[in-house]
Amino acid sequence: MIITYNEIAAGHPRGMKCSSDSYYATVGNKILHRYEKLRLREFSPLELKECAINITQYFEDVVSDFGLWRSFTNWHKENYGKFIPFYHYEEDKYFQDEPHIQDCMLIIWLTVHNMRPNAIPYPMDLNIVGLAQAAWDILNEEFEKVPVNEDLKNLIANAEYANDFFMQRDMLKWLFFNSYLTHTAENEAAMGQCVNAFKQQLGPMSVYVAECALTYENKVSPLALSPQEFLGLVLRANGKEQEAKDIEEQEYRPLTYYKILNVTDKDVELEAATGEKLIVTRYNLNNPDPDKLKGYALCSLVNYKGDWFLNGFFTTSETGDEAFEEMKKVEEKKKNDRVPNYKHLKEISEDTGLFYFENKDAHKEFTIKELGLDEKMANDMFNAPQMKTKEDITVFVGDEKEPQGIALGVAKSIKDNRNTMYDEEYAKANALVDTFKMPDTMVKYLVKHNMLPDAAFGTNQADGIDHTQLLQENFDFVMRALRGNAY
Repeated sequence: MIITYNEIAAGHPRGMKCSSDSYYATVGNKILHRYEKLRLREFSPLELKECAINITQYFEDVVSDFGLWRSFTNWHKENYGKFIPFYHYEEDKYFQDEPHIQDCMLIIWLTVHNMRPNAIPYPMDLNIVGLAQAAWDILNEEFEKVPVNEDLKNLIANAEYANDFFMQRDMLKWLFFNSYLTHTAENEAAMGQCVNAFKQQLGPMSVYVAECALTYENKVSPLALSPQEFLGLVLRANGKEQEAKDIEEQEYRPLTYYKILNVTDKDVELEAATGEKLIVTRYNLNNPDPDKLKGYALCSLVNYKGDWFLNGFFTTSETGDEAFEEMKKVEEKKKNDRVPNYKHLKEISEDTGLFYFENKDAHKEFTIKELGLDEKMANDMFNAPQMKTKEDITVFVGDEKEPQGIALGVAKSIKDNRNTMYDEEYAKANALVDTFKMPDTMVKYLVKHNMLPDAAFGTNQADGIDHTQLLQENFDFVMRALRGNAY
């Protein structure tokens, strides 16, 4: 198995081929061959290859100072007080434009999770440490002779792409689909699901439309930031403050129907079901046939630097009055939707918004008594087939406008004076896994308020490390890295 020039270029924006690709492919192959000599049965050949590619592209990034790794470490330092999670390093010897073995360990940890999305790797796993050491030995040998990728450095640092909506969107797509640091298998899965959702209606256009939608609707690893936020970090790392603001402040409107209100020689005025009115130049809609600009338009739009741009697909239909009126009713209902008795619920939960029920009967009684739900309606709801076996129920009321979050089988992990089901021994063994049964708002609240204090990395490795402390000190980062879009 070898790493090709093209596989190095595939990690660049728009698959950009650079004169240094052959050198970095050689470095990648040195790392991969060293890995093969280790004969680690715990990793498949594909996993080893992916680790070697990601370490190589990290090396290229750090040496050339594109800004991806610098952006990550800047953000981590600002939010957690240290450049990287998990691993000890000497503060005065951590230079962001030089490779470090601790960085290699972190990249391998991220890569292993990416290749095994359902696994929670232990950061200090001896196999991860071994792979990092093998890679580091080679990076250390190459450091004095490694070429800077000037072409890619100039592309990213000069930020000329920030002057053009479509070029900057290509950079966002790179972060979502191809970058060694921010791309994940979860992103690929989301792409497949999105294409399938659009395929029947859009046919061959579904791939392009899915790319455009996902770029604005999802987050990227390992910080669970939007591509716009992460690209903003990269631009700031390269001294481009205004360009960073422009990209971060984009306004996205997902694929939906708009009523066509008015058409001029230059512009089209659209009305959304929310009542929002947008003026888009006909040029930015790909100059559609004026005779077809009647009735309703189906499209996704992005406002960039004050102008609306088409984000993927545009078509029109002269019919749709009834459907559009129904959409308006739905949007109006959303504006007025509130959690019933929200203030009362916050008060009786001591402002936590958390409620614990041993079974569905206790939950049902609560909804009748505290939410004022009609008894017949409650009986119908809780006697539904999907509710028959519900036990150990935790409900979280976060924001007044958000629906209640519900998690099953996690109460034993939550340390709360009001939670009689909390079990310390159970929590030590299961709390980390239980976080993946919870909605994102609940996890964020519990982590922020230290209500999962027994959560620990699950490992049988006797290494003298406090596995609980290691997780607790990096809990928010771990959730961002492992939950991704669901955090």
